[in-house]
Amino acid sequence: MNLIKEKPTFTIKFLIMLLVSTILIRTIGMLFEKEISEYLILFPSSLSQPLQWYRFLTYPLDSNGLFGWLRIALIIFPAGYIIEKRTHNNTLVIIILISALVGGLFFTLINYGNGLNRPVASAGLIAWGFWIAAITCGILQWKDLNRIEKAIVILFLLSIFSFNHSDFGYFVAQIGVIAIVLAFVLAFKPFSRKALANMV
Repeated sequence: MNLIKEKPTFTIKFLIMLLVSTILIRTIGMLFEKEISEYLILFPSSLSQPLQWYRFLTYPLDSNGLFGWLRIALIIFPAGYIIEKRTHNNTLVIIILISALVGGLFFTLINYGNGLNRPVASAGLIAWGFWIAAITCGILQWKDLNRIEKAIVILFLLSIFSFNHSDFGYFVAQIGVIAIVLAFVLAFKPFSRKALANMV
């Protein structure tokens, strides 16, 4: 149960990438007095503009400052600790892409045509993908979890009541990400004993 020995390397690298991108976006914005994030975040109106579809991949890069990044890291890091040693990094990449793309699509579909055109930014939807993947992994592999991992899964299960967002589009995006990531994990069973045996 050595946290240093079992550290989730891929997850740490992903979080560092998010931190660096957040710092760069804020720093460049201050230096040039221009909001760089305006070119990265996802607006509902982006759905009808194919040249803006790159935003479905870039909106998670702006974590709304260091505090926003820390809140996301507090979910992604423990989830990655559970998931990463039980599956391939490819599975984590798929979870990240599903969460960002499906979440962004649900958000833009629900909010499309809204006069406010309020954007979404941060890797919050990716955190929800990690959250459900860690819970699923924890339930499927409960007997093999150490005490820290069991505590994380229990805390994640207790946080199920934190679905409250003033933006209905974001709320639907959260539910959509959870449903699709859960379906992916259960359909392809990346945490099954057979998949784990193939890793050895």
